[in-house]
Amino acid sequence: MKTAIPMLSPGTGISRYLFPIILAGTFLVAALLLLVNLHLGAVTLVLVNGVLLLVSLALLIIVHGGGWSLITSLVYLSAVVINILATLITPGIQPGAASSLALIPVLAYILLEIQWAFPFTFASLAAAVLMYFLGAQAAHYRLNPRYAAHALVPALMLFLVCHLYSLRHSSSVNHILDRTLRDPLTGLWNREKLANVFSREKERALQDGTPLSLILIDLDHFKSVNDRYGHDAGDGALAFVAQTLINRLRTIDLATRVGGEEFAVLLPGTPGDIARRIAEDLRRNLEKDPYYYQGHAIQLTLSAGVCEFGADGTSWEKLYRTADTRLYSSKSAGRNRTLGG
Repeated sequence: MKTAIPMLSPGTGISRYLFPIILAGTFLVAALLLLVNLHLGAVTLVLVNGVLLLVSLALLIIVHGGGWSLITSLVYLSAVVINILATLITPGIQPGAASSLALIPVLAYILLEIQWAFPFTFASLAAAVLMYFLGAQAAHYRLNPRYAAHALVPALMLFLVCHLYSLRHSSSVNHILDRTLRDPLTGLWNREKLANVFSREKERALQDGTPLSLILIDLDHFKSVNDRYGHDAGDGALAFVAQTLINRLRTIDLATRVGGEEFAVLLPGTPGDIARRIAEDLRRNLEKDPYYYQGHAIQLTLSAGVCEFGADGTSWEKLYRTADTRLYSSKSAGRNRTLGG
């Protein structure tokens, strides 16, 4: 089953630890800005600084209690952006105030996953550019190309750098995750991936009323292959079986190696009776086509247990246990057969 692992932002793992520190720092900065703007008589800026002060304090309390989430990050970032926009549209701001724009991409890519960070930063910077030029209507010095470039270009460049770095980081993380969820010998997914995908497909089955089935497979007398031909032959035989599964299954099916000579196949949208037919098809094809090793034709057979979500259990543990029981019943009944479905 070809499934994409979600893209991860560098901040996904560390933001839980950085967020309280960022909030505390923001609280102090907002308090300082509020006092300065109060002294200057900038009422609008005092109000937005006050909002940021209260938001930072409230979120700091929430996060301290374990309430960190995407929503808290978005609320915080929105409060920061509102402060920056209010500053940019104010005609009489000091030239250096525009440097606060650089905070938007940096904070967004620390606190949000990349699929959220990009649209948030893009929209925020677009609004910031608009506010900058609206403020320039009463402060024409801002229209000077050099001043405008100094005010806006650093934030845009940081946006580009943050996004490219996040893409590269996400690609590396996804590659590592992919390797940890795959069996290195056969290239199939492993037991952890099977459980993860089952959780997702279970929700889909409950929501849409679609069937979902599981096949557990165990190779018969596999120890004799290792004993007679060696472990290299055994490894090749496992890879051969894995390729047989890949060739005979749909792209939406999930083929996994769950241990030793044991495999599992998750079949979304497939009722138990069809799953049994699929298991039988796999069994017949493996029996019909021997595995060749150094000129030796090695006959492989399999036993399988089939079960369907709902009829045979609704939890992963129950479904797996049922399929496992049927698998070993098929072995006890003489091997090279399928039970259940």
